[in-house]
Amino acid sequence: MSALERIELRHDRVRHGANLALCATLIGLFGWHAARGVEAAVLLFLPALLLFGGMGLRSLAKIRDRRPVVTLDRKGLVAPAILARPLPWSEIRAIEERRFGRTRLFLYVDEPARWLRPDAAGAWSVHGSLGKLLPGFERPRITLETAWLDRPHRAIREAVATFWAAARAETEGAERPV
Repeated sequence: MSALERIELRHDRVRHGANLALCATLIGLFGWHAARGVEAAVLLFLPALLLFGGMGLRSLAKIRDRRPVVTLDRKGLVAPAILARPLPWSEIRAIEERRFGRTRLFLYVDEPARWLRPDAAGAWSVHGSLGKLLPGFERPRITLETAWLDRPHRAIREAVATFWAAARAETEGAERPV
């Protein structure tokens, strides 16, 4: 994997397509039961339409959006939805994988607010308050969700580890005296 140059991760069309089909099916079921006069379905049709319709529209938008969600290259990581600017591999102190519930990678940096978009930095403060209550949440980190991307979590984890290790090796090699 040392020949990796650039990896662009996009929204997973298959998962979002399945989600869209599920939402349409549920709206159809509620609508069918409401049209038949089932009292509970009549009451729940509007909330179901709003909930599942919104989720379906969101999935449809992500199916149509073919821009990269995350870009990994030799320089660093670019994630326009959460990062205000590219995050160089040299700024990442550690990487941790969590597979409890959703799959995600935690990228530990010294000052996450410096890298996060202003609207994402507000979510960072939740991690700060959780750090006082729960062990493992006290370290500053940036969370990279991998569940709805077009490559498996394992491949993303390996690519991140490869790029990060190569950057660390270059940095350590540059610091050694000749």
